[in-house]
Amino acid sequence: MAGARLRAAVAANPLQPFETHLDHVDHFSMRNYQTIYMAPSPASRKALLGAWNVAASAFNYTGRSFVAHATLGQAYTDDALEFLNDKGSRLVAAGQRWQTDSFVILRKDDEDEGRMKVVDIVPFSPGITPQLSIPARLASEAPFNAFRFDVNSASWESTAPTASDLGTLRVATFNLMHDDAFPFSERARRVIDAIVESDADVIALQEVTEDSLRAILSDDVLRQHYIWSSHESATTFPLARNLVFLSKSAAPISWEHVTLEDKKKPVALARIQHSNGQRTIVAAVHLSAGYEPTILIKREKELQALTAYLHQRHVNDTTIILGDFNAQPGDSVPLESGSFIDAWEQVDASAATEATFDPSQNELAAHTARRFSVESRRYDRIYVQSQGVEVLGFAHFGIPAAGHAPASDHWGVSALLKLGSSPAPADENESTPVAAVGGELAAVQPANLTGVQLADAVQDQTPSPADRLRRAAAVTRLRNILSGNGPNTAEPSVVRLRLVPVGSFSLEVDIVSSDVDCLVIGNISPNAFWSLARHCIKTQSDDDGVPQVKLRRFVNEAAVPMMQLEVDGIAMDMQYSCAPHIAET
Repeated sequence: MAGARLRAAVAANPLQPFETHLDHVDHFSMRNYQTIYMAPSPASRKALLGAWNVAASAFNYTGRSFVAHATLGQAYTDDALEFLNDKGSRLVAAGQRWQTDSFVILRKDDEDEGRMKVVDIVPFSPGITPQLSIPARLASEAPFNAFRFDVNSASWESTAPTASDLGTLRVATFNLMHDDAFPFSERARRVIDAIVESDADVIALQEVTEDSLRAILSDDVLRQHYIWSSHESATTFPLARNLVFLSKSAAPISWEHVTLEDKKKPVALARIQHSNGQRTIVAAVHLSAGYEPTILIKREKELQALTAYLHQRHVNDTTIILGDFNAQPGDSVPLESGSFIDAWEQVDASAATEATFDPSQNELAAHTARRFSVESRRYDRIYVQSQGVEVLGFAHFGIPAAGHAPASDHWGVSALLKLGSSPAPADENESTPVAAVGGELAAVQPANLTGVQLADAVQDQTPSPADRLRRAAAVTRLRNILSGNGPNTAEPSVVRLRLVPVGSFSLEVDIVSSDVDCLVIGNISPNAFWSLARHCIKTQSDDDGVPQVKLRRFVNEAAVPMMQLEVDGIAMDMQYSCAPHIAET
């Protein structure tokens, strides 16, 4: 229908092809923000308006006049305005020109994640053959070609990868640090030397900017080691901090840019095609930073979205996930309970206590740590499939010699992997520690008691009505504290928790020495819940500053983890079940 009406309109009012040239950055001012866009030259604007008028007549449109623009984003702050203006200026300087000779009709496909699909192409006049070309990456799920450094032309050229014969693969991750207080230009030599030191076949870099990428790819020493890059030196990135892959000649790559849970936290996937027909996927992440409960949950959801994507699209490929996880103590890392293993912990049992972000040893980390926490953290990690990959070694890099400045606020980490093998099976004699929970109640021997004595004994052990009210109030108290989701919660709708009493109290067969058993049903992982519960308990207090809920013991290593609490003097045992379909109804 739409195509037919447009064809009739251009038959009555044929148009001539013209050049569209975006030559400057402009903005619309709204009430609370500004929309920044690339705008056409005067000649292009006039030609585009003429085409718009033909299209408007086809559909009898008489609304607002057309303002041709290519939106870059919305700016709510001066910093965001400066950022978007800079991105737009870079794009304009790179040259935004193309021939325009047809209308393209798009339709949103709600069954394919809302992607816009081309449904028709209408030439400006019946005698024109449209020169429109739709990149294969937009028409399919094919990956991007990476850029290979060509020695003869001394330039990075988009190149289809060849197959790799590697049987072992060294992978690495390194956060370069983007901080205006420590310009990359002053650290470039140290950063590049650290990348070369890693000796990785494939290395994932985080917090890359246009300036840092240009410095890295123009360095002669680096190009002697790394001849493949996911991006070219003239790239204009969509974000302030971006992900980039570099690889050696023995590991040619193609790559994917994947937006999952948050468009500001995309994932980059490098593909290595092996000569035996197998394929290895290296997924690079830079998860959300912060220690608030909502951020903890956000990180977990980012990883869950990634693992779901990998299972859907790359289930038959060997998969490695690495990068800056921004992991905090108590974080739930879904990879650890699934089909992935921590490469560092495979070769070093003390890895859990090691750090890659160490303010006590790294002066740059001491600077950036002020924003979050001054404690050392193992932010940077490498996870590999538990089947099909053997971890042969693990190493740090980028740690300077005594008296020398660091390259970044993070140390880099690398892992040497043997592909097509499996780790040694676990010792069948090892047992999982299980904590026993229970109490003793003095035995009553009814055979030795009269009826009156037995009645008195039962009465002595039965909670009074006042006791039951105190226990019910304690349940309500705990429920209210947990439902707060912590102070200053930005997304109160993210977490759904339902606390219900169970056991003898709920059945009204408890005795005076019984504790109150409660089950919390939620839509977050157990690790996320226990971290959230600790936070809520730690930050709550009564009007006089006395805690309402006290954590007496956390039995984390039990088959069913449990918190032993005291709520207004009432002993309570709290367990958790992850059941989103119940919690969210």
